[in-house]
Amino acid sequence: MASGCSLKNVSPTHLFDNFFPKRTKSHLHPSQKKVQALRRKQNTYAKIHTFPKTYLYYLRSASLPELRRYLDSGKAAEDLSLREYTLLRARRKGMEEDALIRYGSLKELIAAYDKTRNPRYKARILELMKQEEKEESQ
Repeated sequence: MASGCSLKNVSPTHLFDNFFPKRTKSHLHPSQKKVQALRRKQNTYAKIHTFPKTYLYYLRSASLPELRRYLDSGKAAEDLSLREYTLLRARRKGMEEDALIRYGSLKELIAAYDKTRNPRYKARILELMKQEEKEESQ
């Protein structure tokens, strides 16, 4: 062993000081720290959600409001072939019919049935009429 070199005089805290970098205090005001944290979150959010949505997404997964916005924006007509655009419009029509059947009022369903004579509308109209009769009799 080398003379004059002993670990007895060295405390553990001094020994590990060189292994771990010291953290310096930030010179930012607490409100500025919050702003920076918020910006980091926004940047992360922006990076995650900037992927362009594809035709298959709109054909299979998009909600009705998303599909409406896409088709009404005119971007769909520019980007898609006629066949793809027609399929998306047919999907929107089917989704609108489903929404009307699920959530539409009796008056809306009757008006739609008068226009299209869709048997699905008629079945839902009869269901709603039966429900109203039950509610009135109770």
